Amino acid sequence: MIERASPFAIYLVRKLQIRNLIRLQARRGDLMNTQEISALSDEKLVHTELQLERDLIAARFAHRTSQLEDHSVIKKLRRDIARLRTAARGREIEQSLPKDSL
Repeated sequence: MIERASPFAIYLVRKLQIRNLIRLQARRGDLMNTQEISALSDEKLVHTELQLERDLIAARFAHRTSQLEDHSVIKKLRRDIARLRTAARGREIEQSLPKDSL
């Protein structure tokens, strides 16, 4: 028989994950510059964008629950997502692909 974790245990694990994520993001500052983005493959570019979107959701959640110490993390994540989307759209135009097809 499989035991289920208590809701409180799940809450504590999630809280630690968010705290670690935020500390990591705050240490890194801007995650990527244009040279790093241009070196990524198309698949890795899309994967990185999706991961940053998940990180942004976690940071917003942490901000609303007063767990976010450095509020600039949200701004940095939004800008990094915008950089990745701009690079992805540029690649789509170069390859004559429709929008959001990478």
